[in-house]
Amino acid sequence: MNYKGFKIFLITIFLIMCFVNINFAKDITLRWAADGSNDFLIAPDTAIIMNLGKTYLEGKGNWNVQLFPDMQLGDKRAVYEQVKEGLVHIYSSAEPTTIGSIEYPPLTIFGIPWLYPDEYTANAVTGTIHTSEFIRKMSDDMAEKTGVRLLAVHPTGFRNLTTAKKAVHSVADLKGLKIRTMPAPIHIKLWTNMGADPVPISWSETYTSLQTGVADGQENPYKNIKNIHLDEVQDYCTTTGHVMSHESFITNEEWFQGLSDLDRQNLLEMMDIVDIARRGASEWANYNYRGSMNLQYIDLSPEEKAAFKEASKPDELMEIFRKEELGEEYEYWLDEILVLIEQAKNEIHTYAQEFGD
Repeated sequence: MNYKGFKIFLITIFLIMCFVNINFAKDITLRWAADGSNDFLIAPDTAIIMNLGKTYLEGKGNWNVQLFPDMQLGDKRAVYEQVKEGLVHIYSSAEPTTIGSIEYPPLTIFGIPWLYPDEYTANAVTGTIHTSEFIRKMSDDMAEKTGVRLLAVHPTGFRNLTTAKKAVHSVADLKGLKIRTMPAPIHIKLWTNMGADPVPISWSETYTSLQTGVADGQENPYKNIKNIHLDEVQDYCTTTGHVMSHESFITNEEWFQGLSDLDRQNLLEMMDIVDIARRGASEWANYNYRGSMNLQYIDLSPEEKAAFKEASKPDELMEIFRKEELGEEYEYWLDEILVLIEQAKNEIHTYAQEFGD
């Protein structure tokens, strides 16, 4: 090849690299922390999304994805601080309510009791910053105020009550029962209103607290109950479905904006894929785990479930949440999601009428 031909060759390679945005010089290290296990036998839903996301990004050629499941890097607050410092690049955390209580109150909206009538509505309202305008706007606001960006929120299953020794068939059966709950004021008030004695206990101590009688019961989706074998220390499960659990994904805003346009696009495409996979995996896990646990189920009728809801005083809970957890600065987020929920309910109802249930 002569000099002129070699020059043309180099220019051609340069132009190709510019157009396809290949980056051979810089590898991107992504540290991904998660609350759940990466063991397919323990938590297949978490294992699926972490390994799927890792495979997708590393398949692009310039990503090195390091996984830190099982709260290896610390509790929720510790990992959140590592995200703020740019030491962790993605944190997939169970319950955005807990993350929201640290610094960004609007995320606690997803922990409001009786927020959704069913899982279809929850799926319609949540999503990634690509698929949900509500999540995108919240993501931008959170990034501006905290330096941490929300990437996605998706539902992982309704919480149901489990108890040891005493079955709960009605609200009256809750009287005096010590129920382990998250340290969220609205959840504590929920159980207090229904006559129970709520006991805020960390997730890592839940099994032991039930085993030793510090708590008589707890509330979680089936997959969480199964994952840490709570059916070994509980006897009954009452299908209250009082709160939808969620998972949230967050990232460091400075790191996110420092990515090239192509790398940022690849990351967001990965989140879209993971979001779909997570919903399917959670639905599968909740459906299959129910039948595999050594629990006696008390399946509430719609009327019986409505009695639990009425006893919890949902209007009072909502008002307390609006004033004490959100305040004037953030209450518009609550108004917006309530509108979206009504729209989703109407669309689902219309669809059901047209095409059948």
